Amino acid sequence: MTSVAAAGASNWDTLILSRGFPRPRVSARAVSVLEFPGGKAANVATAATRILGKGEGAVISAVGEDEFGRRLLRGLQDEGVDVRGVFVVEEEPSGRAFVIVDEGTGENMIVSFHGALLRLGRDHVDLAEVREAVESAKVVVVMDVPAGFMEGLVDLAAEEDRTIVLAPGIKSSENPDLIRSMLRRVDYVVLNEGELAELAGPVDPAAGARALAREGARVVVTLSGRGSMLASSGEVLEIPAVDLSKMGLKAVNSVGCGDAFIGVFAAFKSAGSGDVEALRRASVAGAYKATRLEVRGSPTLEQLLKFEEAALGAGALNE
Repeated sequence: MTSVAAAGASNWDTLILSRGFPRPRVSARAVSVLEFPGGKAANVATAATRILGKGEGAVISAVGEDEFGRRLLRGLQDEGVDVRGVFVVEEEPSGRAFVIVDEGTGENMIVSFHGALLRLGRDHVDLAEVREAVESAKVVVVMDVPAGFMEGLVDLAAEEDRTIVLAPGIKSSENPDLIRSMLRRVDYVVLNEGELAELAGPVDPAAGARALAREGARVVVTLSGRGSMLASSGEVLEIPAVDLSKMGLKAVNSVGCGDAFIGVFAAFKSAGSGDVEALRRASVAGAYKATRLEVRGSPTLEQLLKFEEAALGAGALNE
């Protein structure tokens, strides 16, 4: 039995560390080119597994029958992630992500190609591999999957009375009506500021989160280096960020910070933590990941607690 199952992309990432970002007809100089395993659901499942232990995280995804797919599966298995819900799709390539990271700020630009993941449809929800992953989990994280698969997965998780975390990512802009229609069927929705604006309009984040929370789900908004907030029943709670500068650190790559946040939030919720504790630990995990260049740079439980202690000692995190 697993604690957290995450459904979404499992991609192979090409990361370009650059001096600034290119603009139309204006190039930017690359400092280095790196290759990493990534994909939102694979990152989340790995983050949860590192907190809870081997076998406690599962991923529901699809990869191609190619070298990238084989690398992705090996990497997840080495982490102790349950990959029985990962479909290997013939004649479709594995998903890829092409990431540019500004070496000065750690900010990023991403172009994603989902490849084999797009073959998952509502009929896949009835397959044993998917049903077993959902039925055995305490928390189900539904991410950037095709619309029919997303709806079916949420229905299944609700039938099984699992805690459902919806983190729609790019689906917030591709299909905002679908995401808004699901807010009464899930327990939490996790959005960054851009995704929040797609669903609630160009308003203050607190006002937007409060408006969406009235639709039913508790709304978590990640605010980059400014922490996060939770809106529920008209109330908005702010969760502090870690001030890396007070620890003598800086962000080197923000890619994957949101996935570390979600994975650690789901892990602590599965272990029985309240919302505030789970979000506080998630914020610490996101800050830790920002100091790591690799996309899948979330902490183990020991690393998380040590980093939190160091942040408190440096006055970088409010009690």
